[in-house]
Amino acid sequence: MSEKVSFDEMNSYQSSDPRRLSRRQFLRTAATVSTGLLVAACVQQPAQTVEVTVEVPAEQQVLRMWTTRFFNPNINLHLNEEAQNAGRDIGFAVDVQAIPGSFQEFAAKLSAAAEAGTLPDIFSPQIATQSFMRDDRLLPIQDVWDQVGNDLGGWHPTAERNFMLDGVGYALDIGFAPAYMHIRQDLVEEVGFSLPFSDLDDMLAFGKAFTNADENLYGLGFAYGLPDDLMHLQPLMWAFGGAAFDEDGNVTIDSPENVAALQWYTDLYSVHEVVPPAAVNWEGGGNNQGYLTGQIAMAMNPGSILAAVRREETPIEDLLDKTYLAPWPQHTPEVGPQAQTEAGQAFGINRETKFPDAAQDVLRHLWSPDIYIKMMQMGQSYLFPALMGAYDDPYFSEDRWNKQIVENVVPIMRDESWPATPAPWTGMWSTWAGKATSRVILDGLTAQEAMQEAQQIVAQAREDFLST
Repeated sequence: MSEKVSFDEMNSYQSSDPRRLSRRQFLRTAATVSTGLLVAACVQQPAQTVEVTVEVPAEQQVLRMWTTRFFNPNINLHLNEEAQNAGRDIGFAVDVQAIPGSFQEFAAKLSAAAEAGTLPDIFSPQIATQSFMRDDRLLPIQDVWDQVGNDLGGWHPTAERNFMLDGVGYALDIGFAPAYMHIRQDLVEEVGFSLPFSDLDDMLAFGKAFTNADENLYGLGFAYGLPDDLMHLQPLMWAFGGAAFDEDGNVTIDSPENVAALQWYTDLYSVHEVVPPAAVNWEGGGNNQGYLTGQIAMAMNPGSILAAVRREETPIEDLLDKTYLAPWPQHTPEVGPQAQTEAGQAFGINRETKFPDAAQDVLRHLWSPDIYIKMMQMGQSYLFPALMGAYDDPYFSEDRWNKQIVENVVPIMRDESWPATPAPWTGMWSTWAGKATSRVILDGLTAQEAMQEAQQIVAQAREDFLST
């Protein structure tokens, strides 16, 4: 179904009784329970509160900006500082608020503010992006989109897919959080294997050779609970030749290919026992901890694990040098390796803002080359650029581990909607059907039954949205 392409070629617990939702309820429910948001899974460091007081003279005009709290708090500080600098240049105070709470709560607050008419001037619409573009709540910013793209080598196709509508740019993407394998190369080689794995069977053979349950050591460390399972399972479905949607956005979750992928994935846990028993109950950081402590020889995750390894938040000496990064190995050569990415946080402008020109100037400043690349570096291998020219920076072109991602993951990564065009309902696979794995392992459903249930839930959500 897919093949590895170059950068140039790229421009191409769920309920068994689905609820009927109005358009408004759909958005609120999605915002409340979505697990497919950037940084929602895999947070490794403790939450840090960043409070910034902005002194605003009574006569000065103010731009309000809402953002979520990023995985790395330095990004929050960087955004705030540079927003203030942009404001001073144009005679505005920019009041940046990093909204506390989860990313789901942030999305819910945005939906409530939209209904109340109290949206800030600049904000990141998160899971509501598709609806906000279609409902005319975001200001078209094609001139800014083009200028930023021209200054930094053009936009990655995933940014174009998710933050443009009908050929018009509505929000500027900060960057992607692709999920990739963190693999202990030293342990792989100790038992006679080499990297990269030739295919999924080769990886499984290593898992069997390495796993020693008596010593609590496991070859594989994939997640089977709600927080992380989509970024594991969906690219595996692609590797098997399946997908959650077809190109027209129809739900295809219960296809034979997807059922086979789910069966293979759950067999790792239930049949081959190469995954820790606790994996079915892991929260977002369970696989992180397993890798950092040496319990598991590999984990799939966005770069929060790699960032923690870089900061030496591990008892394992020289863990960075022992780490190798790669996508899912291929199931068949015809389809090839696969990787999923979050489309990322993007910032747009409230259609009703009183200061559209000033707000656009702030975005231009924040996405200027030096400031943007600095923000990418602060991501510590969690964020990868949405602008292709940023990949020329030595941080991505020379760093050993970033190069592995740039060469092997970025060219093949796809967002969760693929191959459908992103739409308000294409996030529903992560929202309501993400626990298909635990439905098999804990509740005794067959893989076919779990995928049929997921199909019904997501298809109903799509129908409810389209009928209102």
